[in-house]
Amino acid sequence: MVEPLLPHVTILVCGIGSLVSIIISTIGIYLQFKNYRKPYEQRLIVRIQLMVPLYAVTCFISLRWFPVSKFVEPIREIYEAFVIYTFFSLLTHLLGGERKIVVMTSGRQPIKHPWPFSTVLPDIDISDPFTLLSIKRGILQYVWLKPIICILTAITETFGLYNSESNSFFNPYFIINFIYNVSVSVSLYDLALFWKCLYGDLRPFNPWGKFLCVKLIIFASYWQGVFLAILSWFGILKNDQSDSNNTLGFAIQNALMCIELIGFAIGHWHSFSYTEYDMKTLPGCARFEILAAIRDTFGIGDLVYDFKATLSGESYDYRQFDSVEALIAHPSSRSRMARFNEGLRYTDSGKQKYWLPNTKNGTTVGGMSAHLKTPLLSKNRSNSITSSHASIRGLYPNSVLTVDSKNEEEHPVASIYNYNTIEETDEDQDNEFLEDEQLFADAKANCPFGDKNYPVVYDKEAYTYSPALQRLREEAMARQSIESTRSY
Repeated sequence: MVEPLLPHVTILVCGIGSLVSIIISTIGIYLQFKNYRKPYEQRLIVRIQLMVPLYAVTCFISLRWFPVSKFVEPIREIYEAFVIYTFFSLLTHLLGGERKIVVMTSGRQPIKHPWPFSTVLPDIDISDPFTLLSIKRGILQYVWLKPIICILTAITETFGLYNSESNSFFNPYFIINFIYNVSVSVSLYDLALFWKCLYGDLRPFNPWGKFLCVKLIIFASYWQGVFLAILSWFGILKNDQSDSNNTLGFAIQNALMCIELIGFAIGHWHSFSYTEYDMKTLPGCARFEILAAIRDTFGIGDLVYDFKATLSGESYDYRQFDSVEALIAHPSSRSRMARFNEGLRYTDSGKQKYWLPNTKNGTTVGGMSAHLKTPLLSKNRSNSITSSHASIRGLYPNSVLTVDSKNEEEHPVASIYNYNTIEETDEDQDNEFLEDEQLFADAKANCPFGDKNYPVVYDKEAYTYSPALQRLREEAMARQSIESTRSY
């Protein structure tokens, strides 16, 4: 049996610390399941809260049985990357989704990168969907790369190539750790940029506690490991029982994490509190059954869809993220010209807008997808939208190209085209109605009691806090008070 590198008393204290943090986190997660009323939000919260018990188990196993650490450490590191992405998804959901973020920030001045990156990188325009996609990919790339890094580490260790004591730049240890450090730095930097651009909008949600709970546990794990690795490299940490000085530093890091996780568990309890979703906060709201809440949390359907959408980026364009209001991008925003490239046009001094019709190849300019770096005149264009020989109907009811008596006088060419010309016919509308009717018939036949994928229970106890019942109680008390006054 392999003896632990630290004293048995230290191992016992660390075990107690891990157990306490697991108990606190488990109770917090159970209470989330017990009050599971906002599945899109709470599934992300529970996934973040699972970080503490996972860290506690893996740290203690690595501390007590070091040879097993090679199997549990990759699980912890991969989940660490996943939590960064989950936290980004939670912030996005709190703000109403990606499209609302783009619309909400339209017209704002782009924000500069922190120095020295501001000297070489363009300003951050979060109202540009391609900028949002770039930030999201920067965060998500760590989730994609981390399993590959763990596999490469396992392969090189198997063949004896992973030598942490070598000073060569061509050593697999240096190359793999260099890639890892760049990847995690980019991910955390993009998350910080997202936070910087939208901190004012996130302030009503009290995000600082959530931000620190996620950031500190990752930073504590990362920078403690870096500091102890430096001490081991200089030979300050020595142990006669180990073949490598890094082994002792690794044991000390896990011991520190076992104790620190108690504070992180308490922080998660307060920052991700279940009271925001209990019956007093959301009276009269149905909730999931506990087993259904567990299935919803551990389901991967939303992750697969989001990973595919982010990797392909096909749904991220200016038309998909456009608003009904005629919002104009900030003058210093480079996406302003990119939107013109894709077909956006303003009229009536910027009060109204419309889109030129898509080309047969999609929203392209010169054979390429239009974005903020696409040249405005990539090929010869007509200087008049009326000569494009296509429908120029407005996409919105109040567009200047929608035919009415006033617009017919101001824009006589618009009278040639009506709402149903070329792009949309009565037959198309009839097909849409038929599809809607078919969907309604299927839902009525197969889901008479609602969607079975979201089974909820009627919370009778929560109904006592509903505004309607409170109003009835107040009216009854008022009538009782009047009757008692009359009796006297």
